[in-house]
Amino acid sequence: GGVKMDPRLLSSKEKAKVARAYFMGLSRDGLVGPKIDVPAPDVNTNAQIMEIMLDQHLIELHRKGHFEDPELARSFAKLGDDPRPKDPEGTPYVDAYIDWAKRNNAVADQLGTVTGKVVGRGGSKGRTEATGLGVYYVAREFVKKRFGKFGVNSPMKGLKVAMQGFGNVGSHAAKYFHESGGASVARLVDYVGGSKTKPFAIFDAIDADKGLPISEMFAYHNANKSLNGFSHPNVKVTQATDSEALNSFLAADVDMLVPAALGNQITKDNQHLVKAKAIIEAANNPTSPSAEAALVARQIDVVPDILANSGGVTVSYLELLQNTTMPLNEFWSEAKVFEKLDEIMTKAFEDVQKAKGDNDNLSWRNAAQVVSLKKFAEAQ
Repeated sequence: GGVKMDPRLLSSKEKAKVARAYFMGLSRDGLVGPKIDVPAPDVNTNAQIMEIMLDQHLIELHRKGHFEDPELARSFAKLGDDPRPKDPEGTPYVDAYIDWAKRNNAVADQLGTVTGKVVGRGGSKGRTEATGLGVYYVAREFVKKRFGKFGVNSPMKGLKVAMQGFGNVGSHAAKYFHESGGASVARLVDYVGGSKTKPFAIFDAIDADKGLPISEMFAYHNANKSLNGFSHPNVKVTQATDSEALNSFLAADVDMLVPAALGNQITKDNQHLVKAKAIIEAANNPTSPSAEAALVARQIDVVPDILANSGGVTVSYLELLQNTTMPLNEFWSEAKVFEKLDEIMTKAFEDVQKAKGDNDNLSWRNAAQVVSLKKFAEAQ
């Protein structure tokens, strides 16, 4: 579900009002809750928006008399039960709920109504990195299957990669590909703004085997919220239009493409540009069905988004699990979250690999769907 609007045209207070109105309806109709349906962050939402929606949910539960603990009920009663608070951006109900849980070392299960919350306020450590890290875990296992194992400490050493997008998913995926996997990110294309005619930049490594200085680029992006203006003696930067950047990405002379930006980027009209042996979908739906059919016919593997970029929703599940079973001060460390994510993503890849077997007529996407449908059938 979602709200049809352009958030760029609204103030932060107006966006908060929209979030509350949206969640008021969901909560009153009993459509959300830690055991019902759990919204996670998506386009144009962030931790603040998720917490505002959670605050509205707690208001609705209080109005229904849901909370039986006397101390908690009194705390909420002091706040009143106005369904449309004067300060839509404030989250006093969440504050009171967290304070009560910490004082009593209690499980605050209703925090699990949404995920993507701030760490220390019901959020899980590792959620920010989760999608990009999950992409790396799946790609690592795929490389072992497709290209052979390069080494225990550097399982992708010698692999050349091109990436599209350096947002939260792309930047973290690139970071782990480079630092943990030992891969060389030879080309990166990203929207940097700064020019009406050529708002994209193509970053090429002067030494493709060595790759781009991803650690420096990651730090620069974190500090500046963009790669606009980034320069390095070992990097060639070319300003580009949307189509120039996309075509450059697709035609990169690398082993693997990682689209981590928008949907519908690889189509039947441009798939012929692809030289790589594999595509790991880090974005949602970056490859059209007709393009994928053509790529598979050319023996180019497409590891689907349903598998490759599911790390974020996996850690959202782990966040829900912590919310509903553990006191706030006992939440897992980042290392523990990453360990569990690795286990889950690796097992998922192995299940899909087993379903695919040596059947070249069954794509990785269809194999993933076979595994999913089997799980649904077994759950009935």
